[in-house]
Amino acid sequence: MVEVDEELVLDFFELSERYMIDELKAACESYLGKNITLDNCFKLFEVAEQYDAPLLQNDILFFFKKNPKEISKRKEFEDHTKLIYLEMKKIQWKSEEIIF
Repeated sequence: MVEVDEELVLDFFELSERYMIDELKAACESYLGKNITLDNCFKLFEVAEQYDAPLLQNDILFFFKKNPKEISKRKEFEDHTKLIYLEMKKIQWKSEEIIF
């Protein structure tokens, strides 16, 4: 029996992008989105950006929004602050477009 863990899913995620296997990519995004932690959130944020994974990115941004104090204390936060802000603004703009 194969044990599924984050590293295995990240390997499959890379393969899904390389070989354009949309169903596998969606399954990987779903798994990773359900397993976001303080320890992996910045790494997953980079992965979501690298592989153009908007569903995973939205899950991570929601995680950031739910945990602002904990996130801002992480050493990785400084490196990602600008990009996180810009991505959250994009989500805000999209939701405003839907309203109007």
